[in-house]
Amino acid sequence: MAKLQSSEIVGVANRPATICSNTMCIWFDTTNLKTVISYCGYSGAGTWSAGGALITGRGYIKGAGTQNEAFVAGGYTNGQLSCTEEYNGTSWSAGGALITARNALIGAGTQNEGLVAGGATSVSLSCTEEYNGTSWAAGGALITARLGLTGAGTQNETFVTAGYTNSSASVSCTEEYNGTSWSVGTALITPRYTFAGAGSQGAGLVAGGVTNVILSCTEEYLKSSYTIVDCIL
Repeated sequence: MAKLQSSEIVGVANRPATICSNTMCIWFDTTNLKTVISYCGYSGAGTWSAGGALITGRGYIKGAGTQNEAFVAGGYTNGQLSCTEEYNGTSWSAGGALITARNALIGAGTQNEGLVAGGATSVSLSCTEEYNGTSWAAGGALITARLGLTGAGTQNETFVTAGYTNSSASVSCTEEYNGTSWSVGTALITPRYTFAGAGSQGAGLVAGGVTNVILSCTEEYLKSSYTIVDCIL
């Protein structure tokens, strides 16, 4: 167990405004002569600020990572793109190009252990690629080729679900990746495409999307099944 040092306790007349921003801190109230433990978390709505612009503007793009260490790959401008870009919290730099240019794909993992799968060129794709922070390598192919799919997770533990195929039909099938190959998971309750996904392979979430109407429904994935949270068609 870590021991608190006296030098870690700050003596001030009022609660510190900066040292306990979004964390727990201990301070000494010199007005009332007492030690206080404060937790200053976020409250109210967050705010957006401008970050660095992509080198190549594009749509139907996907990526993953964190605010200070992200990657994006693929997408579409006047044609399919293969270029990858990496973000350091300030600006984007060029990364290794995808083996197969594509749009409407899924991205997961981290900047140095990334994954993309599916998407489209002139047809739906099943190919998976893995990123090591420098270059892309071929991974196991999806069981069902599709575009407009979503999912989340890590390079060795990802789930993808739904999307649509060459027949332009929405699908509900889910697949799980183990770093080598894809296996069949539990089908989504409401088939859809072009929607959001988050979480992990064992505790995933999807929301929104399109069928013949715009959807608001959310579904949660608990490895063996989806449970519906709210769905208004």
